Amino acid sequence: MSVHLDAIDTYARGTDGLLAMSVHTNSAHPPQAKVTLRFDVPAGKSLKTQYEPQGSTGWDGWPALELTRSPGPTAGLDTLTGSYTVPLDDNGLWRVYLNPQYGPSRADDAVVVHVTLSAAGRTLATDSVQAPLAAVTVTEVGAPGHGTTLHRSGTWSEATYEVRNNSTRDIAPLNAGLYISPCDPDTAISCDPTGDQVADGFTVQRYDGHRWVSAGPGNGSAVRVLSTSLKAGATVRVRVRLRVASDSDLGNDVDRVNVGLAAAGKMPGAKTSSFDSATRTYDIAR
Repeated sequence: MSVHLDAIDTYARGTDGLLAMSVHTNSAHPPQAKVTLRFDVPAGKSLKTQYEPQGSTGWDGWPALELTRSPGPTAGLDTLTGSYTVPLDDNGLWRVYLNPQYGPSRADDAVVVHVTLSAAGRTLATDSVQAPLAAVTVTEVGAPGHGTTLHRSGTWSEATYEVRNNSTRDIAPLNAGLYISPCDPDTAISCDPTGDQVADGFTVQRYDGHRWVSAGPGNGSAVRVLSTSLKAGATVRVRVRLRVASDSDLGNDVDRVNVGLAAAGKMPGAKTSSFDSATRTYDIAR
């Protein structure tokens, strides 16, 4: 028997992110097992967790996992521990919400998660994973009159995003761009991006707090709408509007696009930037 943990989501301060736990049984096994989860966190820091109950058919109403605190594996760390029971199905998949109550202080900060499956006092399987803490997150918050249709007639469509610095350090520079990609016609339901970028086929403006101003320039893949510094724990709101450009040569086969805001910022001393994005699908009206 084996268990495998996957960090499959974004893990940011005050935000629910999913951990996936897959169980593989290739021999006789007990009908159920106790799952023990241990989270290594900086001393004094906390997190919230909820586990997927047996028979769950949705994402709501998952029980909170009660955690106890003990000294961690090294100085400066605490370990938070909680347990619950799951049925042992062949190749079962179980999920847990991980909600850190703190942000990173370094670019490589992560919550180290350990899982142990046991039954009748005997360890059946173990695994560990690192859930990286996101320094930057992007959330679409909507806007008055916001819809999901773009118009070739020149009507503006508006969207508003919040970019948050979840870390304990100031981030500079922080850049954000609006990217636009056609949908793959073979995946009309999920609207997967084709890999092509058509940002140059749209006129994009941003609201500077007083008036709408032209954004950009675009580089074919994105139009820059923000370049700033962001204090630790601060949030900046980005309000944009877009329309099909009057001189656009968008083909008649492009009738749905993914529009999103991507933000990247570098923490002090980091070699790479922290990145996040939020995306919505728009129909292009004829």
